Amino acid sequence: MFQPIEKKLIIYMRNLEGIIEKFQSDGNKMALQMARVLLRQIETFKDDSWIIQYLTVEALVKKPSQWQELFEKCEKSLDQDMILNLNNLCKIGMLDMQSQIEEFSKRIEKQYALEKKFLEILDNLKEINIVTVQYKNTFILTQVDDIIQVLDDNINSLVFMKSSPFIKPIIKRCNDLEQKLILIEDTLEQGMRCQRFWKYLEPIFNSDDIKRKMPIESMKFVAVDRNFRNNMQSFHTYPQMWEAIENDKMKNDFLFNNKQLDIIQKSITEYLETKRMVFPRFFFLSDDQMLEILAQTKDPQMVQKHIAKCFEVLV
Repeated sequence: MFQPIEKKLIIYMRNLEGIIEKFQSDGNKMALQMARVLLRQIETFKDDSWIIQYLTVEALVKKPSQWQELFEKCEKSLDQDMILNLNNLCKIGMLDMQSQIEEFSKRIEKQYALEKKFLEILDNLKEINIVTVQYKNTFILTQVDDIIQVLDDNINSLVFMKSSPFIKPIIKRCNDLEQKLILIEDTLEQGMRCQRFWKYLEPIFNSDDIKRKMPIESMKFVAVDRNFRNNMQSFHTYPQMWEAIENDKMKNDFLFNNKQLDIIQKSITEYLETKRMVFPRFFFLSDDQMLEILAQTKDPQMVQKHIAKCFEVLV
């Protein structure tokens, strides 16, 4: 707002200097005197124009409530019948407060710049959608790494913003946003860990043979499976990240599921070790191959393809 005024003042002064030279050469003393008076008035106005520069910053224009803070800082006030304009500001002595006004103006501009950056981060985050894809008869997460990268970048931006000495007015909002981003990131990371476990174990516990051989683990997996599917359905129905993860419920669900899946995985490993101890040839097979055999004991063809590894001399 100030730059156009400053530019016009410079133009007026240059024009007047040219006019003064013309009046001097013409010997027009009266016009010359008037032109010099006008030039001095413009020069005086230009010298005092700092007040326009400092009081027309975007922060003060967009947040007029901060005028009260400025008046308190300068120990000045407008009478109730006085409107806020340059003439009245000069009347109450604001021209004598240059250092106070300059410090105030620069401070609120830096604070406002941080607030704009904060709101920009917040608006961008609210545009992010969690992507799900169909998987068998449910949904699973995809493109999560991209989201986590965006979250990391914004967390770093907030940490950098919080190091500014001008962050105080929005420090609580920054802290709250940072905690929300950490919560979302933790939830997605735990969700992906749960998803990897679930994709590995789901076909195993679809086997009736495995269900009979590991009934306790099967019951635990059924509970995990139900909760995982519910959360995936929720992501699919409400994909907007900001709304989908409002609190730590989903994060706690995934944490609990992952603990259960760890226990199930450990039980499976121990179960396979008992089978290897009974039949040492099973040591030639991986866990996945053994699980396939144990899950398909009624299907000789599925078992047959692993026999060669158990008995390498056979073809």
